[in-house]
Amino acid sequence: WNSIEKIEVSDKENDIFRNPFYTEITEAMLSVSLEPIMHVKVQFDNMFQIQQKLAHLKINRPKAVISYEDDKLIYEDEISGLYDFASYLRRFGSGCKVLEPKELQNIMRESAERILGAYEALLEEE
Repeated sequence: WNSIEKIEVSDKENDIFRNPFYTEITEAMLSVSLEPIMHVKVQFDNMFQIQQKLAHLKINRPKAVISYEDDKLIYEDEISGLYDFASYLRRFGSGCKVLEPKELQNIMRESAERILGAYEALLEEE
């Protein structure tokens, strides 16, 4: 506050506050991320309380869409921060499957391979 010299009212438009460009960036961030915005599509088994969990996620995700295909829930969104989203998805285990994008599929696959590798090493020690 020491550096504020004066405050004045102006008719000049603030081109940053609620600017669509910056608003879109912040809405797409799952967490603070400078990654590009990507369309994600994830299929969930309709079990346990997945509907409630996705509905809760959707509250904070203005572009999220939840739909149904057969007995599966489909979650689609525009997200910046695929690694953070992958961490969120891991809690659903085999109950979720990334349909898009390929980059997120690879993150999930590599993570599963690392986990399996850790357990295989434990089995070899026995």
